[in-house]
Amino acid sequence: MKFRKAATVAVMVAVVASVAVAQNQPRRQGPSMRGMMGMGLLFRPEVQTELKLTANQRKSLDKMRTDMMAGFRTNNGKQVTPDQRRAQLQKAQAGITKLLTRAQANRLDQLRLQQSGAFALSDPAVAKALAMTAKQKSQLTKIQISSFRPPAPVAKDSAPRRVDRAGLEIAKKKMEAVLSVAQKAKWKAMQGKPFKFRMQARRAA
Repeated sequence: MKFRKAATVAVMVAVVASVAVAQNQPRRQGPSMRGMMGMGLLFRPEVQTELKLTANQRKSLDKMRTDMMAGFRTNNGKQVTPDQRRAQLQKAQAGITKLLTRAQANRLDQLRLQQSGAFALSDPAVAKALAMTAKQKSQLTKIQISSFRPPAPVAKDSAPRRVDRAGLEIAKKKMEAVLSVAQKAKWKAMQGKPFKFRMQARRAA
């Protein structure tokens, strides 16, 4: 069984989203990347324990996930359209908002920032909280675009492409260097108490 850090997956999602924004690519109205990443974390056992979810909350969350996955397919087993998929994700996000207490939602957001790392700086809400200047946002955009290239398609029987973790870490350090001393302190505070995510098994192809 091969393993990989779940944090890498979340970082890659954040990178793709941040580069799309940086390049001003059009995006359809749908579930927020912030909400999607938070949702992914919430389904993890160690995160549920960290948030101190009650038995009823866990039960509701399990049903929500089952309903969401069922909604991704039609009655004949085929996948739904992208618009229908977005609608299911929006419905799930709305349910999670109602399910969590304010303290739980705040901690979940802290965990999201921790797992995304400096790539979360591209989040408009984060940039606003840190009072980032137009120059800083421009610098971050340049770093994002120059540090990330979308992967080229590969054949189904090809070996899985490894994530350039070293490159990602270099990019994150460059992005954090854009912040002032005061901003770095606030950015650290926004992430809350450090949390250690467990490694997840990767399913065999």
